[in-house]
Amino acid sequence: MNIVLNRPSKAAIDSAHGMLILGALMSSKSKNVLEIGIGTGFITNMLLNAIEYNKIGHLTSVDNFHDLGGNLPNQTLDILKTKQNIKIIAPMEEKDFVFSCEENSFDFLVSDGDHLHAGEWVDQIFKIMKPDSIMFFHDVNNPGYLNLRNYKTRSDELGKPNFLFKESSRSDEDCHRGILMVVNKK
Repeated sequence: MNIVLNRPSKAAIDSAHGMLILGALMSSKSKNVLEIGIGTGFITNMLLNAIEYNKIGHLTSVDNFHDLGGNLPNQTLDILKTKQNIKIIAPMEEKDFVFSCEENSFDFLVSDGDHLHAGEWVDQIFKIMKPDSIMFFHDVNNPGYLNLRNYKTRSDELGKPNFLFKESSRSDEDCHRGILMVVNKK
């Protein structure tokens, strides 16, 4: 397994949260994994390594690549050349994809896309996720993206167990931006 523990310099999610996601997927043995927002491919690589380790599962990754000028990053292309268990849906607006999915389609989610609007469709995200699925939402503590706090607010309102990881202890971390883990109790 070729797990990258040190994130690329432009990766949005720090190594600590990346390893949290990796461990959660390896432990949960989820079969239908959804990634909203691919970015540099750091988390994509973590998810694919967990699927490979588990010997089960499939990853669907969707991104509009708005932040990247509409192009898939080269390091992501390199990862994808060697992987079988992934379907890339891009460029596509994440909201359009989420609203096109059937209910209860996925059992594991990492959401780090469309920071300006993603918090507006939190209820639809909960619909497309299976009961007891595990979900991670990045940047929910970031003051630059207040709408992403809707994930925490709605989770609390609906009684979905959740925990917000938001502490940094090292100068090379961005954990304070927050990653929210939610269990989709229905």
